[in-house]
Amino acid sequence: MNKYYKKKILSYYLIGLVVPVLLFFFKLQVIDYQKYKRLSGKNSIRSVEIKAPRGIIYDRNNIPLVDNLPTYSLKVIPVDVIDRKTKSISDNFNIELLESIIDFDKEAFISKVMDKNQSLEKFIPVTIKRFIKFEERIVIEERIEDFPGILFSTIPARKYVSRVNLSHALGYLGLVDKEKKTHFNHVDSLFKYSLGDVYGRSGIEKAYEYSLRGKNGIEYRLVDNRGVDQGQVIQKDNLDVFNGPPLFTTIDLEIQSIVEKSLSNNSGAIICMDPSNGEILAFASSPDYDLKSFIGPVPKKQWDEWNTDSKTPLLNRVISGEYPPGSVFKLVTAALLLKKNQQNNIYECSGEHEVGVSEFKKCWNPSGHGKINLAEALKFSCNVYFYKAIENITFEDLALTAQEFNFGNRVGINIPSERKGLIPTPNYMRKKYEFRDENGLWITDWARRGTKANMGIGQGDVLATPLQVINLINIIANKGYSYTPHLVIGEKNIIKKNIDLDLNIWKFLNKAMWDVVNSKDGTGKSAKIYDKNVNIRGKTGTAQNPHGEDHSWFAGYMTARNLNKISVVVMIEHGGRGSGVASLIAKDVFSYFSSINRD
Repeated sequence: MNKYYKKKILSYYLIGLVVPVLLFFFKLQVIDYQKYKRLSGKNSIRSVEIKAPRGIIYDRNNIPLVDNLPTYSLKVIPVDVIDRKTKSISDNFNIELLESIIDFDKEAFISKVMDKNQSLEKFIPVTIKRFIKFEERIVIEERIEDFPGILFSTIPARKYVSRVNLSHALGYLGLVDKEKKTHFNHVDSLFKYSLGDVYGRSGIEKAYEYSLRGKNGIEYRLVDNRGVDQGQVIQKDNLDVFNGPPLFTTIDLEIQSIVEKSLSNNSGAIICMDPSNGEILAFASSPDYDLKSFIGPVPKKQWDEWNTDSKTPLLNRVISGEYPPGSVFKLVTAALLLKKNQQNNIYECSGEHEVGVSEFKKCWNPSGHGKINLAEALKFSCNVYFYKAIENITFEDLALTAQEFNFGNRVGINIPSERKGLIPTPNYMRKKYEFRDENGLWITDWARRGTKANMGIGQGDVLATPLQVINLINIIANKGYSYTPHLVIGEKNIIKKNIDLDLNIWKFLNKAMWDVVNSKDGTGKSAKIYDKNVNIRGKTGTAQNPHGEDHSWFAGYMTARNLNKISVVVMIEHGGRGSGVASLIAKDVFSYFSSINRD
């Protein structure tokens, strides 16, 4: 065979080899291009954001109050759910089966998926339902081939693990929507928020949002050509999740348990503090709300129920409840009288006193207390004594002294919604009570119709929060100063506020408060515990209430054998006399505190 034929045979052979390969590549690149493009799109790696758990919250003894429960967010990738021919939900996606496993809004789901399928967002996971339980996830994963495009991501939810509620102190969470995302992600934001993140809406959760928040991570998931998640794929740009740091509160779990049980059948507030540093040991407002009744942020239905409840469970009565302080306020009036050296003045109480033209003010004791001095007036809580004693005191001086003790102003606790209360100044009274009568005469005699007498015993227009009242007690316990009330150990912005009064004034008030509790005829004797190693001082208050039975107050403090102190304020709505239920509740707290401070 000559060379020509050899070259020709070799050419045919090469053509026979190359042409099929070229034809195969032509089929792949041109004829079957759309088919393999779709298949390659389905075999892809998808990024999923992993939500970071918030920091665990502890009591002062390292006992967990709030932990995290791992729950799951159920998502779906629209491109894997929509049938490309019919442009509707694919028959491969068994939406009826999914409905039987979890409760979700089917119509909203279909609408959202269809809407996202019109743009590049069809490759971005759409949330079907948040806070899926582990048991529900297992059932779905057992039938995963019936749900192409479904992905799970971990989303931590709060778990309330202690035996106390502490609802108003801890607060509740909300879910970041588009509006909140814009609000949080400003130029100076410490953290970047994503849709579906949780944030603190009240209490400690809100005040310490940036202390509790962790840092979200990113992981990548392999999704096969059926839209089924095949697991995590390690990529170089994976982002690790950083949990939020722990937060240690000043709350004593045992004391908190005592005060919550005491309030279980009452409406009112109790706050207990350490006067020596401003730490809050117990913080209870009743009625409260049950944070354990749902998973995740507050559901809208639950929120609506709380908001429309006539018992106002959302009202934080410790810092936002404004009440007449009643006879507890006599401590403020007494400080002013002492400042003006009127401690030795004696007045007679016959059971009532005329403070204006035919304007009679009564004492709680209709028989009267006879001739008494200031110390006895505090011990007996005599109204008439104070009516008479402040006749030569100006309205301005009384208002200024109250403001010096921080009434009419916020005390400064750093959880939201603290109210100022009300101290009626002369300007306030003029605006509210001066008027023209039917003859056009300007009536300005409000100051002569018992308003000053009312203010002197904590009634009339005077309003105070339990937080303001315990601040008063802390000032007296420390003989002239108090610290900013706070709920977290190591709080940095603590201010020591001083009131410059003579030491003898503080000694007088402390002795008078000791008599209130420890004398056989003191109004606060129900708060006494029979332990010779402790000293309990207090003041009762019975605040008249135009909407029903009087409110019951007890405000005082105890010094234990080892010199540790606890201040206690109890306010029971419609509880009657302060010498009753409020004093008995305080006694329970004092008894426990005594038992743990004997060494």
